[in-house]
Amino acid sequence: MTKTPIGIIGTGRMAATMTRALHNSAEFMPAAVLSSTLPRATAFSQALNCGQPFDKEQEFLSANIKAVYIANANGQHATLARAAIMAGLPVLVEKPLTTTAAETEALCALAAERGVTLMENLWTLALPAYRALKGDLGPAAGPHRMTFDFSMPVAPAAMPGLFDPKTGGAILDRAIYGLAYARDLFGPVADFQTDLRRDGNGVDLGATLLLTHESGARSVITVALDMGGANTLSVSNGGRHLHLDSALGGEHLHIRDYFSPTSPSADGISPEGKAAKLKAMPALRRLKARLGHRMGAYHGFGANMYHPILTAFAQTLPSGAQSPLVPHDLSIAVARLIAEARAQ
Repeated sequence: MTKTPIGIIGTGRMAATMTRALHNSAEFMPAAVLSSTLPRATAFSQALNCGQPFDKEQEFLSANIKAVYIANANGQHATLARAAIMAGLPVLVEKPLTTTAAETEALCALAAERGVTLMENLWTLALPAYRALKGDLGPAAGPHRMTFDFSMPVAPAAMPGLFDPKTGGAILDRAIYGLAYARDLFGPVADFQTDLRRDGNGVDLGATLLLTHESGARSVITVALDMGGANTLSVSNGGRHLHLDSALGGEHLHIRDYFSPTSPSADGISPEGKAAKLKAMPALRRLKARLGHRMGAYHGFGANMYHPILTAFAQTLPSGAQSPLVPHDLSIAVARLIAEARAQ
């Protein structure tokens, strides 16, 4: 299989992570890198073997590349993605696609008008374990609920971009994953409430978002930059509870089925029957707990957690179509929810 030469925009941590994933993918070959300075682009290229370095946008876009991956500062995503689209190059943009809903809408409209693939790197939506969870859940009718947590303390000195009041914060960096899950699972949102914690500079350090979907389903999203949390994804649909032990990158899908009684409960004063006596046996309670929880098949993502999204991106290249995994309407809906949450 011939690999597609792809250009990398950005030389930070995420750009390096994805460059390694691209090298090990079946579909792409890093062939150029663009940075604001040539020495930085050269150092990145030499360290990660990703082709010719550039510090000029037009020279980079005219290089021998057939696609672009953007992973520079959040505030620059829209401008560079627009340039790639105008050059006719399919573009995968690191989340967030842009930092405002208006920019996201305009960029998606331009890509559709030009017939060029534009895809936001919401990579968790492509993971096999999440796809299995969504398939096992069933239609979002009745009492459906999703709970998502992404909370890990980060030192501002280690990741200063996360603490930029305009282009950082827990909602833009972390709640975006939960909002993407919620919108993908349950559809449009009818009501939206946000509880924010901000620092003295106005950066949202933590947030809890409560979404009520038009389907009646509910989603609870908790994120933080300054404290730890469960960092899991759970979905319930009445009689079944599905759980990924990692909100990002999980490979094990735990499923528990609940069985409701079909006859009236005992009055509490009648002599205890066999069921009560069995419940008093610890070994049987342990056995019941194990039988009540079943783990579905291991849903591995392969050598790298980003490979599934790269495969999905590659599948769009021949046609210039939107990805069915991360369509434009999902990116736009999530961008609007983020804007609403951050405005509160």
